[in-house]
Amino acid sequence: MPEYSNEYLSRYLPFLREFLHKINNSKFIKDNYEVDQVSLANIEHFLSRPNYSYRYFSISKKKSGLRTIYEPVASLKAIQQYILEYYFNKNLIDFKFSKSVIGYLPNKSVKDNAEPHLNKKYLIQVDIKDFFPSITQTMVMTKIREKLSLSYEEAYMISKLTTRKGSLPQGAPTSPFLANICAISLDNRVHGFIQWLKVKLPHVNIAYTRYADDLTFSCSSKINFSRFITSIYNIIYDEGYIPNIEKTRVVPSKSQQKVTGIIVNTIMSIDKKERQELKFLLKVWLCYGFENIQDVILRILKKEDLKEDKLLEILGGKIAFIKYVNPTQADKLSKLYEKVKLEYEKKI
Repeated sequence: MPEYSNEYLSRYLPFLREFLHKINNSKFIKDNYEVDQVSLANIEHFLSRPNYSYRYFSISKKKSGLRTIYEPVASLKAIQQYILEYYFNKNLIDFKFSKSVIGYLPNKSVKDNAEPHLNKKYLIQVDIKDFFPSITQTMVMTKIREKLSLSYEEAYMISKLTTRKGSLPQGAPTSPFLANICAISLDNRVHGFIQWLKVKLPHVNIAYTRYADDLTFSCSSKINFSRFITSIYNIIYDEGYIPNIEKTRVVPSKSQQKVTGIIVNTIMSIDKKERQELKFLLKVWLCYGFENIQDVILRILKKEDLKEDKLLEILGGKIAFIKYVNPTQADKLSKLYEKVKLEYEKKI
């Protein structure tokens, strides 16, 4: 008998029938996903054959190495998106996230993550190693059952449908939010430690935010960094995670301080090198035409073979981000982009 045969699933049938009925009649799913009716057979397939329920590929990390992304098949992705919307986003207040949590929460952004660290003398960055894979199906089940008062059957099935081989897959729409749920205790303990430090050392003006696996601290004067980092490591270890010691950094204000891609030394801004690179790409595109410099653009952007419209969309997104962070820095780039876009539109 397969592990997840109908006989095995019999315990969960009352919940699954209602769950499938809601998904198949959900306006949210119908409006956003072109999927057929999800059946009990689909559920059995997702549970028993995880290798066939996700496609995986690798992308380059910012500095070095590769990151494996597991993208759920369309129908499983629709189920996960439904879970994210109707179980998590609609019950956001029940999770009582710390104010320090920024990543992957509604109405919060990388700009919100950077702002508390503006114009600080020291920046301290700590990374959690293999954050998503460290979070198990059991952790997910325990936390969602506790926070949402779900039955065992409901919590079990939701945790199984949002994990792959017993852990969170990086690439599923539910994984970032579930990671935040499972890190609530970590966040509360770190936040409590920072609040204690503020009382003990009021002149330090220390701040803390977490965006996914990146913990960022900043302060206005020097502290015992070794002791501070050790305290943070101890909390991370105690909560069942492992700090990525190689990525821990203390950055003084005389060096470039960057938080989730945003420079915070004085005002929020984007690295000059990134802006110059975009300016170069747009100018050569405008002067020589896309066909003549396509390979150069793809190589600089580290992209595979993409069509002109998609690459134009990527550049537009990068400029929109610069404008969001610092509108002044985006002025000239926006004008160049509009010229390139106009030339493209003349061809179609």
